[in-house]
Amino acid sequence: YKPSADAIHTNIKDQSFAFYVLPDTDPSISVTPASKAFGVLTVGETATQEIEITALNITEALNAELTGEGFTNSEIEDNKITITFAPTEVKEYSATLTISAGTEASVSVTLEGEGVTATYSVTYDKNGAEGNAPTDETKYVAGSQVTVAGQGDMTMAGYRFAGWKYG
Repeated sequence: YKPSADAIHTNIKDQSFAFYVLPDTDPSISVTPASKAFGVLTVGETATQEIEITALNITEALNAELTGEGFTNSEIEDNKITITFAPTEVKEYSATLTISAGTEASVSVTLEGEGVTATYSVTYDKNGAEGNAPTDETKYVAGSQVTVAGQGDMTMAGYRFAGWKYG
C-alpha cells in the first residue's frame, strides 16, 4: 500500500504538533560541598574528605589544581575527588581547589584546617587500693615537665605506698 500525496497531506494537516525548545545551557561545573572544613588535627596525622563534582555540557576533560599548603588531592575519578589534610606545623591552613574543564567552566572550593600540637595526659591507677587516685587535668605537650602526685587518700591493708610506676 502506498498512500497518495493527498492522503499524506491530509493526515499532517489534521494533526497537532507541539514545538519543544531545550534550553541552550552554558557549560558549568558545581561541587558538593562548596567548601571543606577539616577542623583541628594533630601535626603528623592525616584526614581525608571527598568532594562530588557535577559537570554539565562539558566537552573538555576535568582537571584539578590545588594552591596552598597542608592539602593534597587525588585524581578526579567517577566525578569525585579526595582531599587529604596533613598539617606539618602548628598553625591554621587554608587552600583553594579549582576544578576546571579547560576554558569552558571552573569552580573553586575553599579548604581549611588547623594543625595543633599533640597533648598528653597523666592518669593514676590505684591498683586495687581503697580511696581515690589523684587526678591531673593538665594537658602536656611533648617535652613538658610533669610533677607526679603523691598517694592522696589511697590505702591498702598490709601495704605501704612506695610511689608510682610508669606504664
